[in-house]
Amino acid sequence: MICIAVVYSLWSNLNELKTEIKILSDEKKVVKQENEALNKKIIQSEKDFKIISDTNFIKIDLIGSPDSPSSKAVVYWNPDSKKVYLKIESLPVPPSYKDYHLWAVDIKGNSIDAGILIADPADKNLKQMKDVEIANSFLITLEDKKAVRIPDMINLYASGKL
Repeated sequence: MICIAVVYSLWSNLNELKTEIKILSDEKKVVKQENEALNKKIIQSEKDFKIISDTNFIKIDLIGSPDSPSSKAVVYWNPDSKKVYLKIESLPVPPSYKDYHLWAVDIKGNSIDAGILIADPADKNLKQMKDVEIANSFLITLEDKKAVRIPDMINLYASGKL
């Protein structure tokens, strides 16, 4: 009878340990996923910092239009490499049938497509946009999801000059 009690106790302890191992294993997976996500954020932050601190990049603050005064973004443009990066500070979430477009405007007033902002406007990381040869200013407009050749200035959200 004592033997049966000992076996039952060991079996019960074994089941409890299996349950604890399963819980710890699940927690380990969650921690690993969180760690991987944090590592990605760190890597992205390091890339962003490298661009922001590069003196070859010109920082252009884009401020909100009268129709969207809280909109704000920053463009980092390197005139030598032609690289353009955009950091959204504040933009409203667009309707599902529209996208934000970044435009460069040259000294003659010609609009140059600098790309569509596909990412979530709440994402504060730098986004690489299309290369721009020459620019005097940058604009963000809200456009229909289609090929757009010129900005719709009625839907201007933010702009800034060099």
